[in-house]
Amino acid sequence: LTYNGFVEYAPQLHLYDPGTIIMAQTCLTPNATGDLAGAIGLDVALHFHANFTAQHDLLGAQYDSPVVSEVQLEELLMLTSEFGGLLQLRPTLPLTPSGAPRMVGSSL
Repeated sequence: LTYNGFVEYAPQLHLYDPGTIIMAQTCLTPNATGDLAGAIGLDVALHFHANFTAQHDLLGAQYDSPVVSEVQLEELLMLTSEFGGLLQLRPTLPLTPSGAPRMVGSSL
Protein backbone atom coordinates (compact mmCIF):
# COMPACT_ATOMS: atom_id res chain seq x y z
CA LEU A 1 0.00 0.00 0.00
CA THR A 2 1.03 3.56 -0.59
CA TYR A 3 0.68 6.57 1.65
CA ASN A 4 -2.59 7.62 -0.07
CA GLY A 5 -3.72 4.00 -0.33
CA PHE A 6 -4.37 3.79 3.39
CA VAL A 7 -6.83 6.68 3.14
CA GLU A 8 -8.48 5.25 0.03
CA TYR A 9 -8.78 1.68 1.34
CA ALA A 10 -9.34 2.48 5.01
CA PRO A 11 -12.91 1.01 5.10
CA GLN A 12 -11.75 -2.27 3.55
CA LEU A 13 -8.89 -2.45 6.07
CA HIS A 14 -11.26 -1.60 8.93
CA LEU A 15 -9.28 1.54 9.70
CA TYR A 16 -11.97 3.92 10.87
CA ASP A 17 -10.00 6.01 13.33
CA PRO A 18 -7.95 8.78 11.66
CA GLY A 19 -5.17 8.20 14.19
CA THR A 20 -4.88 4.58 13.09
CA ILE A 21 -4.58 5.65 9.46
CA ILE A 22 -1.83 8.12 10.35
CA MET A 23 0.05 5.42 12.29
CA ALA A 24 -0.24 3.01 9.36
CA GLN A 25 1.01 5.67 6.96
CA THR A 26 3.92 6.43 9.26
CA CYS A 27 5.04 2.83 9.74
CA LEU A 28 3.78 0.65 6.89
CA THR A 29 4.38 2.54 3.63
CA PRO A 30 7.54 2.48 1.50
CA ASN A 31 8.27 6.14 2.24
CA ALA A 32 7.34 5.87 5.94
CA THR A 33 9.37 7.75 8.51
CA GLY A 34 8.71 5.34 11.37
CA ASP A 35 8.13 8.26 13.73
CA LEU A 36 5.27 6.66 15.64
CA ALA A 37 5.55 9.10 18.55
CA GLY A 38 5.19 12.01 16.12
CA ALA A 39 2.27 10.34 14.37
CA ILE A 40 0.25 10.15 17.57
CA GLY A 41 1.36 13.57 18.78
CA LEU A 42 3.71 12.49 21.56
CA ASP A 43 6.97 13.72 20.07
CA VAL A 44 6.82 17.03 21.95
CA ALA A 45 5.50 15.44 25.16
CA LEU A 46 8.31 12.88 25.16
CA HIS A 47 11.02 15.46 24.48
CA PHE A 48 11.93 15.94 28.13
CA HIS A 49 15.42 14.46 28.12
CA ALA A 50 17.26 17.78 27.77
CA ASN A 51 15.32 19.35 30.66
CA PHE A 52 15.75 16.20 32.77
CA THR A 53 19.50 16.19 32.17
CA ALA A 54 19.83 19.87 33.07
CA GLN A 55 17.89 19.40 36.31
CA HIS A 56 19.90 16.28 37.17
CA ASP A 57 23.16 18.19 36.68
CA LEU A 58 21.87 21.05 38.84
CA LEU A 59 20.93 18.61 41.59
CA GLY A 60 24.33 16.97 41.37
CA ALA A 61 26.05 20.31 41.77
CA GLN A 62 23.95 21.08 44.85
CA TYR A 63 24.68 17.66 46.33
CA ASP A 64 28.38 18.48 46.54
CA SER A 65 27.80 21.60 48.63
CA PRO A 66 27.18 21.20 52.38
CA VAL A 67 23.67 21.71 53.75
CA VAL A 68 24.94 23.69 56.74
CA SER A 69 28.26 25.38 57.27
CA GLU A 70 30.81 23.97 59.67
CA VAL A 71 30.15 26.86 62.07
CA GLN A 72 26.42 26.11 62.07
CA LEU A 73 27.09 22.43 62.64
CA GLU A 74 29.36 23.16 65.61
CA GLU A 75 26.70 25.47 67.07
CA LEU A 76 24.00 22.80 66.63
CA LEU A 77 26.19 20.22 68.35
CA MET A 78 26.93 22.60 71.24
CA LEU A 79 23.24 23.48 71.70
CA THR A 80 22.27 19.82 71.52
CA SER A 81 24.73 18.84 74.22
CA GLU A 82 23.73 21.82 76.39
CA PHE A 83 19.92 21.65 76.06
CA GLY A 84 19.30 18.10 74.86
CA GLY A 85 18.51 16.85 78.36
CA LEU A 86 15.56 19.26 78.58
CA LEU A 87 13.64 17.50 75.84
CA GLN A 88 11.06 15.00 76.97
CA LEU A 89 9.28 12.35 74.95
CA ARG A 90 5.50 12.56 74.99
CA PRO A 91 4.28 9.33 73.40
CA THR A 92 0.62 9.12 72.43
CA LEU A 93 0.41 5.70 74.06
CA PRO A 94 1.95 4.92 77.46
CA LEU A 95 5.18 2.99 77.34
CA THR A 96 5.02 -0.66 78.27
CA PRO A 97 6.89 -1.66 81.42
CA SER A 98 9.46 -3.47 79.32
CA GLY A 99 9.93 -0.53 76.93
CA ALA A 100 10.42 2.25 79.50
CA PRO A 101 13.96 1.27 80.60
CA ARG A 102 15.13 1.24 77.01
CA MET A 103 13.96 4.84 76.51
CA VAL A 104 15.89 6.27 79.43
CA GLY A 105 19.13 7.70 78.13
CA SER A 106 18.16 7.23 74.48
CA SER A 107 19.05 9.79 71.87
CA LEU A 108 15.43 10.40 70.92
